[in-house]
Amino acid sequence: MSTLTSWVRGLTSAAFFLCAVAAGGQFALAQGVNPGADEALKRQYDDAFRSVFSDPGNLDKSFRYAEIAIQVGNYEAAISALERMLIVEPDLPRVRLELGVLYFRLASHELAKTYLEGALATPNVPEDVRQRVDVFLEEIKLRQSSHQWSGSVFGGLKWQSNANSAPGRVAVFANGVEANVGTESTATDDSNAFISGSVRHVFDMQTQLGDTWESNGTAYISEQHRMGDLDLVFLRVDSGPRQRFAPGVFEDMTFRPYLIGNIARLDGVRYTQAGGFGGNITNQFNTRWFVELTGEFIEREFSNGAGGSRTISQQSGSQSDVRLSTRFAVTESILLSATGGVTGESADKFNFRSNYTRFLDIGVNKSYGAPDFVQVMLQEISKETSGELKLSSEPWSTSITLHRGLTEYDSPDPSVSSTVVRTENEWRVNLVQAVPIDADWTVIGTLQRSVVSSNLLNFDRNNNSVTLGVSRRF
Repeated sequence: MSTLTSWVRGLTSAAFFLCAVAAGGQFALAQGVNPGADEALKRQYDDAFRSVFSDPGNLDKSFRYAEIAIQVGNYEAAISALERMLIVEPDLPRVRLELGVLYFRLASHELAKTYLEGALATPNVPEDVRQRVDVFLEEIKLRQSSHQWSGSVFGGLKWQSNANSAPGRVAVFANGVEANVGTESTATDDSNAFISGSVRHVFDMQTQLGDTWESNGTAYISEQHRMGDLDLVFLRVDSGPRQRFAPGVFEDMTFRPYLIGNIARLDGVRYTQAGGFGGNITNQFNTRWFVELTGEFIEREFSNGAGGSRTISQQSGSQSDVRLSTRFAVTESILLSATGGVTGESADKFNFRSNYTRFLDIGVNKSYGAPDFVQVMLQEISKETSGELKLSSEPWSTSITLHRGLTEYDSPDPSVSSTVVRTENEWRVNLVQAVPIDADWTVIGTLQRSVVSSNLLNFDRNNNSVTLGVSRRF
């Protein structure tokens, strides 16, 4: 497993390099403009500053300068400009709203609350301002509570061309000899109904550094249309404290150690149970760039009989995982993401089940307003039904993700070949379309294509899947 060790060391080195870059970014941000801002925006910022400096009593110029300062990530400059505006003209509800939002982003909730309530107290408050103020005041109320809950539920239907993850051909290797299997052992399509959910609890420890205790739960239940032996129930929980990491050096870096437990059942029979621990380091370099390093180690116990298999228990052993993820907002509507890492599985008694996987995921997400033809279609439906259908103001989004994985096993599986060590190459592409119904409900459709090629015929497999469901946030 020397290759696994080198990958772990490489990812760790990359994490420390990114932390060093973060230190430079934090210093630049303290000086003014966010280093992630593009050159054109920086020039606009400089021009707006000079314009305000030459005409400090002009409220329009001050507000424009504050808007650009927010875009480049210099919240402190925006706050100063907006507060100067209130000295000249105290009855400006939109200015008080923007100040409340800025202090909210800086986690100064009491100051944010003061400005937001001040916005409501000014004469002739516009209705859109009042609505935004109510949203932020409710969020502040939740965040100032010691206990914060959030979560989501997603349910729908899924179809797969290879639901049993079997080879697409009848020719396979058995004991080193090519043989044929029945068609019932090859790729079979099927559909299922599913529901998944996640819940998150954050307990504020009320420390000066803002330490918290975070607990997460995830559940997934699916029921197949024909292949009942693949009916799945899965539950995972993790819990641990989150603390500021090197607060004197990195302003937005946190560290969280945690314990993990999970259990899964196939067709009503216990499939696996596992427990272990993990660690997570995050850093928000600036308003656009976020990085996360995660490592986990768990001990897993598999049970024969789940899914009709008599050999699943051969996989019992440990699993270790190290991954480095990053997200970067190119613009307000385009988000790039990447995750790379290594997963190692070590079987206690059957070395041919031990393996490690190197993987890389690259994705892009684009958010945008609803297409015009949808609005026209709703208007036509409204005319036909004598009702009124309106689009949600929430943005639509389309994302595409490309996955590349390479899995190598430690030794030959004697039931397949006594001389050939199994390797697998996987390519997977995922397309997701999200259409909001309102602020909480979203319709989500997914198309996925995966291709796995192996040096052993038994493990060549392809799969196409289509998913359609509805998500609810709370």
